[in-house]
Amino acid sequence: MCCAAVKEKGAVKRFPPEEISAMILQRLRAAAEVHFNAEVRNVVITVPAYFTDAQRQVVPSAVHLWLHLQPRRQCNGSCAASC
Repeated sequence: MCCAAVKEKGAVKRFPPEEISAMILQRLRAAAEVHFNAEVRNVVITVPAYFTDAQRQVVPSAVHLWLHLQPRRQCNGSCAASC
């Protein structure tokens, strides 16, 4: 699986897709906890409809492994309003 590479202070660090997803979700989790003044433990995940099966599988694993959240449901972006 491909990785994103970032060059910082002369060193190149590679991030797998799961880790990038986890970084984004950490920010969203922190914002939600501040907004609701409560701990976030369970989540419903929306992924773009054009994601491949491999990309869809990355998101829940990032949520569970890096954030220790319980993904309750995963929806396509096109039908997310009905989830």
